[in-house]
Amino acid sequence: MRGDESHAEAIRLIEDAAVSRGSWRSALEAIAVATGCRTAQLIGFDPVSGVSFNIMTGMDPEALPEFILSGGADPRINSRVRTGFVRGEMDIFDDASFTPELDAMRSPEFADWIERNSIGYSRLVNVFREDDCLIGAGVLRDTSQGDMPPDQRKRFDALVRTLSNAVKARVTLEGEQERLIAGTFATIGKAAFVCAADGRVLAMSPLAEDMLRRGNWLVAPNGFLVAAHHASTTDFAMALADAFDPIAARPGPGSTVLRDGDGSPLFIRFQPLPATESLRFRRAVLVLPSLLDRRVEDLAAVARQVFGFTATEALIAAHIANGAGPRAIARLTGSAESTVRSHLKRIYFKAHVATQVELAATVMGLA
Repeated sequence: MRGDESHAEAIRLIEDAAVSRGSWRSALEAIAVATGCRTAQLIGFDPVSGVSFNIMTGMDPEALPEFILSGGADPRINSRVRTGFVRGEMDIFDDASFTPELDAMRSPEFADWIERNSIGYSRLVNVFREDDCLIGAGVLRDTSQGDMPPDQRKRFDALVRTLSNAVKARVTLEGEQERLIAGTFATIGKAAFVCAADGRVLAMSPLAEDMLRRGNWLVAPNGFLVAAHHASTTDFAMALADAFDPIAARPGPGSTVLRDGDGSPLFIRFQPLPATESLRFRRAVLVLPSLLDRRVEDLAAVARQVFGFTATEALIAAHIANGAGPRAIARLTGSAESTVRSHLKRIYFKAHVATQVELAATVMGLA
């Protein structure tokens, strides 16, 4: 394929990837062909996990995990990464900016990785930069290919402008998805935040906004979601970080409990948003606060179906099954204790029981 044809093909595949008609790997492979390089790379960093994704074409699959293990993603070791962290968006740099001898001294393992994978001339650029996300792109030549000819450098420089626009388009689309998700929770009347890895609120439902205004459990100074009370700050931050960490001690959705000044609990679940082709440019997580433990929610839903309880009756019955008494339930639901006891009389009648112990056993038997 001639140079102008390969350039046009790369542009087409980059634009397809931006709107999910094609894959980013295919676009990168086309960039490598157009620039006469063995490898093209797209790599993302976030403030929680460091490398959030890393696509490298023309490399042994084993090279990617070895890159991380050798310290390749550590800016203290890899001068390519270190240089990228201090350069601005669309500021192109290459081997003249790197310190391979110093890199080798800091990590012989990384130097060995460079040699084993025959990493030659590199030309890199930051195609997207925000506080919670840095996305870099580049091409790497095999050591046998030597330096990069001027015409191929110009082609790379032209292609990364298209790549930067495509990445920004994808980030914008992801932002629309986040707002749609928050809108869905608004429709069903639930509080929900969509947060970036650093806790920045990307979108939220109206009930979530109300929760922030009250400030009992959660606040968002400067747009970053944190626990309102110092005693819960660390637990909340760690649970949020775990939701972004693929090797967290708690795999899958995480949870934590916050308490307000009176000790009332707020149960929070964290659900990472799904990614396409294992890649979100700006990773995000759903933060789902609820005054109810998930167990209480599930028990209430089943009890309502089985006994024909009203929503309030089902909630009180579930709290009883979960070990709470009328006084505690009144505090949790913001009702008077006398009101809770009045509901209990109707609950006993519908469930054919006479005591709280019988009610708890009956509702627990539904689980």
